[in-house]
Amino acid sequence: MATVRFLSQAAAAFSSKNGYALSELLLIEANPDVELIFGEILPEEVNIRSVVLNVLPNEAQLRLADLMGTVLQYLRDTVLVEAEHIALMKSLRMTKIYESCIKMFGLPDAGWFNPCIQRVTLRFLEIAVEADRAREDISRDRFVAAITLATNGPLKTAAGDNKPSDALHRIAPRPRDIVFWLANVLVRSSFQLRDTLASTDPIIGFTAPQVENLHLFTKAEQVTFHYYAGSVCLAKEELRPAREHLQLAFDLCTNRSFANKRLIFINLVTASLLLGIFPHPSLLITFNLSEQFLPLLHAIKSGDRSAFRDHLDTNMEWFRKRFIYLILRSKGELLVIRTLFRRTILIARTLWPPDNTGLPPTIQLEHLLAAVRLSYRYSAVGDMELWTWDKVDMEALCASLIDQGYIQGYLLHSRSCLVLQKGPTLGFPPISSVVVRNEE
Repeated sequence: MATVRFLSQAAAAFSSKNGYALSELLLIEANPDVELIFGEILPEEVNIRSVVLNVLPNEAQLRLADLMGTVLQYLRDTVLVEAEHIALMKSLRMTKIYESCIKMFGLPDAGWFNPCIQRVTLRFLEIAVEADRAREDISRDRFVAAITLATNGPLKTAAGDNKPSDALHRIAPRPRDIVFWLANVLVRSSFQLRDTLASTDPIIGFTAPQVENLHLFTKAEQVTFHYYAGSVCLAKEELRPAREHLQLAFDLCTNRSFANKRLIFINLVTASLLLGIFPHPSLLITFNLSEQFLPLLHAIKSGDRSAFRDHLDTNMEWFRKRFIYLILRSKGELLVIRTLFRRTILIARTLWPPDNTGLPPTIQLEHLLAAVRLSYRYSAVGDMELWTWDKVDMEALCASLIDQGYIQGYLLHSRSCLVLQKGPTLGFPPISSVVVRNEE
């Protein structure tokens, strides 16, 4: 019988701890005997559980029996179901297979099962995507559930493998050998969701204890993890951790992988730019990114908010596809206004030199208002009409910059002016030294 042969192969793979051989059997749709197996388990009187236990009767094989039973049940149910429900049935039955895989992965010394977890995880996520697409489910419930199960199951188990680090990657495999493979796959999948951070936070959290061992893994896994960890930090507006991860990913990525290096560089430039660290134009040219980023750099340096928003909105689709439009818009505009105010003060001090150099520098709000009206000549979506702007709006802008640390000073309402801290920076600390509130 094809079914007995199929189960016997599983028993042999289990006994020899051959995860690669067993992984081939778990994806039964690709099995050359799949039609024969289906014909044998199709009749209603056939009890799949009994068939499995006849071949796998030992108590030591109990979890394997449960797993192979879910595989056979997957085959029977997905063939018998109506065509319009096939995708959903596949997702439901694959979930049962995955839950059984999680139980197998929880056994002592289950590192040999790593190939099974890897192959089934990829298929599990793929089927979940197909189920949501078939149902036109914009909430992507099956995909979210699949990511959550994989995170709280295999990833948590792999990350919790606390055997001494000197045993890592030896002849006997360990569950944590695939911890970063799992994390990278799941984070990449999470970026397809609307609420990316809700899924990525536990993934990054589970892997945290293993990060100190990251250097023991393949360079590809290191690069991928640092890239995704940096991208998650960037989405959370944690700019310094984002830049650190992305810089590591960029340095580790070889020049032969130019496309990947460019992908990393896009997020690295974004994080660096918002920290006031600007790349050399030649580097942007090397990665063919000067058209996208040079106008933004020039706009920030000159305090030209109109040029900044005009370029950002004109190329909105390019920035949105890379998940950097919103952070560039929110954080980038603050840098533009900060530069604008600083340049305004420098010009004002040149035109009207202070009588007493011992006093802290000041700038009239009406001068800032004139500069803002000039800088905001291009009206972006959501902007107030320029003619409605007044000194109260300037107070609000100044208060916001002071509160976020971009300006060191205070507002003197009685004189309608901004009083800045004495010193060589005139109350404008280097952007790279400003601690964004999200990073505190």
